[in-house]
Amino acid sequence: MDPERRKLVDELQASHELLSRRNEEISRLTAKVISAQEEERRRLAQELHDNINQRLAAVVMRLEQIYRSPASCEPLAIQEQISFVLERLSSLSKEVQDLSRRLYPVILEHLGLQWALESECRNFSTLTSIAVEFQCENCPPSLPPPVALCIYRIVQECLANVARHASASTARVELRGTSGSLAVCVRDSGIGFSPDDSSRLGLGLESMQERARHISAAFSIHSHPGSGTVIEVTVPLRVEKP
Repeated sequence: MDPERRKLVDELQASHELLSRRNEEISRLTAKVISAQEEERRRLAQELHDNINQRLAAVVMRLEQIYRSPASCEPLAIQEQISFVLERLSSLSKEVQDLSRRLYPVILEHLGLQWALESECRNFSTLTSIAVEFQCENCPPSLPPPVALCIYRIVQECLANVARHASASTARVELRGTSGSLAVCVRDSGIGFSPDDSSRLGLGLESMQERARHISAAFSIHSHPGSGTVIEVTVPLRVEKP
């Protein structure tokens, strides 16, 4: 076989092997994502049944007690029971809102990415006691829905990783827009890790990378043990010509 033909055959074989590895990687990631989705659905269903449903049942029972209270019952006692019911309903309302936001961020459609991320950072700080600073510069007033949703989910996953793994006391989310791109940067003050350590690259980081690829965005991780972690995503935006 002449050298040119051999070179072509070798290149085709290398391309085929690369494609096979890529397909295996996609299949592996897809299986992990499906498994994670089912686990999240199971957890949400259990939370709805064991937490919210049971607490609603307790509220219904208390309302039945109030309804069946004798006419001679002291008004103050009735008022205390009604106050108890209102407190429980208010708490349940907040938890349902949290579940709804985790399933799909309606605020993203109504108010846009900037306000959705600001709200997410504020809620995260309240739930975890990790102070999160949010900064936005030149964020476009409107973005393609897939871009906005992917960036929102990436930030969500970044913050979840901060809470689960970073042992951080503070974090910062930055959103910066230019004439041709939108960049988001999430940094924390935690323990950091080595990005070369494959055992630390779990499904969360893989899903973030996959989301970034989905919107043709550049994705990078900067971290060292003891020096925190910085995750950056930069997505190109098509500039509308006048």
